[in-house]
Amino acid sequence: MKEPFATTKPARDPRLDFFRGLTMLIIFIAHVPANSWNAFIPARFGFSSGAELFVFCSGFASALAFGGSFLRRGWALGAARILQRIWQISGLRSASLSRSSRSQPPSIAYWAERI
Repeated sequence: MKEPFATTKPARDPRLDFFRGLTMLIIFIAHVPANSWNAFIPARFGFSSGAELFVFCSGFASALAFGGSFLRRGWALGAARILQRIWQISGLRSASLSRSSRSQPPSIAYWAERI
């Protein structure tokens, strides 16, 4: 019996990588103070800023990454896969934030109490 959908991974779409890189360049230009390129970013013409473009590209990449799960396994397992990924990213973010807050040097108040 044939499977209805291919089980091999599709090739990476270079167009998405191109626009994601272009968006990162736009964000970089927007954050460099006093440069002449800042007048030509899309936000100056009424379109969205680089951050919105980056979120759109990320959503598109997620649709490419998780769309097959919905087709192969159905809505419930596709949604569960997305929730698992959200949990992974949130957990890593929380772990990195708690680690970075512990690695900061003591505050001035800490040293003032010791003197």
